[in-house]
Amino acid sequence: MATPGAQPHISLAVFPACDLQQLNHVVEGFSRTIPVQELFLSSIAVFPVQRPTVYALPLVTRALLDLHRQFHDALGDLADECHVYYRPGHWAPHLTLGTTDSLPEAVHLLDAACQANLRGYYCFDELAVVEYLPVNVISKFALGQGSTKEDIYAG
Repeated sequence: MATPGAQPHISLAVFPACDLQQLNHVVEGFSRTIPVQELFLSSIAVFPVQRPTVYALPLVTRALLDLHRQFHDALGDLADECHVYYRPGHWAPHLTLGTTDSLPEAVHLLDAACQANLRGYYCFDELAVVEYLPVNVISKFALGQGSTKEDIYAG
């Protein structure tokens, strides 16, 4: 079964523990500096780990990687606390569709994702601070507050 309360998302950073107030402040400020982002989801896959994760793979562009690096620059000292897999140079951008308890559940979710034909362009218009497990949304911030959508595939 997919994780209750979770929504499809792209994690820019994951912390085993951190100062949530400081993180919230950084995310709020960063969200004001970037416009709505458009991504192209190109395929569906599974991370074959203890709790298999089904994800959609966005087309990775220089602009997407630059956005990720800018976010980590904005984190300041918090960046050192980020899980290594989510740091610039190690990050594998993915849109998590669900985390399951077993491979058979992941296959079921993978089949549903394929049937939904998720390939295409999507706009992302907010950043959130979320605690995980259980899923608890701490805060959400609209991107750009009036900025126009930026196509991260241009250039």
